[in-house]
Amino acid sequence: MSRNKRKEEGQEKAAKKKFGIFAKAIAAFVLVIFAAVIAAFLRQNHAQEPKLTIHRFEETQMTEFWAKRLQPVAQQLNERTFPLKEINERYDFLSVKIKSRYNTGLGADVVLGYHPVHPYILAESCLVGGKTCLRIYVAAYCNLYKIWEENGVAQRDEIIRNSLAVSVLHEMDHLAGGWVREKASDKPYTIDDAVESEKRAWAETCQHTLRVMAEYRYKVLGSDWEMYRHWEECGRDAESPAWDSCIRAIYAPVHNRFK
Repeated sequence: MSRNKRKEEGQEKAAKKKFGIFAKAIAAFVLVIFAAVIAAFLRQNHAQEPKLTIHRFEETQMTEFWAKRLQPVAQQLNERTFPLKEINERYDFLSVKIKSRYNTGLGADVVLGYHPVHPYILAESCLVGGKTCLRIYVAAYCNLYKIWEENGVAQRDEIIRNSLAVSVLHEMDHLAGGWVREKASDKPYTIDDAVESEKRAWAETCQHTLRVMAEYRYKVLGSDWEMYRHWEECGRDAESPAWDSCIRAIYAPVHNRFK
């Protein structure tokens, strides 16, 4: 092989190597820009939540609210007809995992009232006698809707719909991953237990539910957006010490109420 030929091949290999590095850099840049676009969208498209006031509702009001605004969404999820295909697929995936883990389907309980410990809690999951239970607290949703109505939030119906979907899938993430506790258990439930459960369930919810809603420009709760923003800042890593600290800071103030 001539010296010129070897030189040309060497130059060609160097050019290909440089191109490969350049391509990888461009791909990384695109991913960063994509994440930034999602973050910017979420900043503009979450519900602006004023300071929450706790309203009282009659049982008839909550029953009507459930029938008109929440039950249709729950039915969409159950029938896999929610407007986003990825959300339906996620619901189906988690349903299969829950049935496999507990040898039973998802048990649901609609509570016409607030959570007994904290009125801001929209839903919770637990085991009752070894059976799965997902509870929806209708009064908390009524309260959010009333506050948005009083403050002129135009897209409150969309936000309520998306909020219920996020809440249901988050609690299903808990159940599917086994990050739940037996309701009647005498075993102490420490803050470390709570953080371990929530950081793993929220990691799943952020990655598979909130990310999808952001990509499709769906409006979400301000608190859900904040959780997703923290998830992004922590590198989307459930094992990150920063993610652990974030979840601990959120849940520690109310943990003692659950003992």
